Amino acid sequence: MRALKKIGVFIKGFIILNVLWYIFSMVMNSRIVPKPHEIYSYIPELFKEKFYTHILESLYRVSIG
Repeated sequence: MRALKKIGVFIKGFIILNVLWYIFSMVMNSRIVPKPHEIYSYIPELFKEKFYTHILESLYRVSIG
């Protein structure tokens, strides 16, 4: 039950964050703050472009530092 509660809290936080982000991007009405769905639609492209290599290199730097 405890894990289920944590998942619920995570989902609520994710939804609240995205709603606030969406409102903020609409208020700013600028390309500086993009809408969340624009960012999420770009994520698959990141994984095609050696994103894993960058993650592993960053984790390596953190682990030795």
